[in-house]
Amino acid sequence: MLAVLLAAAEAARLVAVLPFDVKNAKMDAALRATLEEDVRTVAGDILTPRGYTVLTGDTTLSVLAENKIDPAKACDASCSLDAARQLNATLFLSGTVARAEGAYVAFIRLYEVKSGKQLASVRLEGDKVRDLRRQFEAQAGRFVEKALGGPPQAVPRDAPARQPDAPARPPEAASRETQPAARSAEPFEPGIYGCSGWSVDEQGARVPSEGRVAVVRDGALWRSRYQQANGYWSEEAWKPSGPAHQIEGQDSLGVRHTGRASGWVADRISIEGTMASAASPQPIPYRQAMVRSASKEVRFTGDVRAPNGVWYPVFDATCRPVSAE
Repeated sequence: MLAVLLAAAEAARLVAVLPFDVKNAKMDAALRATLEEDVRTVAGDILTPRGYTVLTGDTTLSVLAENKIDPAKACDASCSLDAARQLNATLFLSGTVARAEGAYVAFIRLYEVKSGKQLASVRLEGDKVRDLRRQFEAQAGRFVEKALGGPPQAVPRDAPARQPDAPARPPEAASRETQPAARSAEPFEPGIYGCSGWSVDEQGARVPSEGRVAVVRDGALWRSRYQQANGYWSEEAWKPSGPAHQIEGQDSLGVRHTGRASGWVADRISIEGTMASAASPQPIPYRQAMVRSASKEVRFTGDVRAPNGVWYPVFDATCRPVSAE
């Protein structure tokens, strides 16, 4: 399963918005960042139904810096393609902004990373930066249709629109928050849960995923077993450690994982750990979040960090009580 998750993460259809070239626009860093973030947000809203994930600005800048690529130069034509490849992106957006005759003129371009081919471009003009933002929002739909064509593909409801901004807070930090001791000591209620949502396959596509989780109390331990109809299973044991829990688990494909889970904080548990297998012995970081609703449903989301430092969403499922033990 580890190799599948990592392969899927690497194959995820990512979109990078590279730092814009504003040297001829007399635009300060704050205005540039505002324009880039608006383009990133609008692009995410339109591209997510087509199965793409837009990388956040923090992730983009972090990966560029780790690979010794100067973010200020990422907007130059000579290195934009290299920068996008370092990010493992499928598509990337670049922009050039200039100021002429008292107005801003901007060109936003969408490229395919594999071929380096420009798929579409749009020209924006306005007296203020907010005019550029509004124009892009108005034209973005046609811009994407021109590049990718066809109607958007359906994705499961509640699929995340964008790649997470940063790793979840350390469990130690979460455990310091005010929290009723009785709730933080019990991560689950024993019983059977039916789970449905999506996960990613080897090609990075989101596919429906369904299964059942059985939760039992075994002395001081909480044990869970997730079973899918195709025979895949995953088991975990949660051992109390103060208000938090130490986690050990394995699955039917030989992947073992360890981690640490915070106690319940505002109906949320954060998990961080590593996973490895005989086929992939190098530990790979993973993180999960559990969010509980008033109706006792629990939503699970998970990300894996690839070697390039990018966190990739790999599953999102909601589990509902079926019966009590």
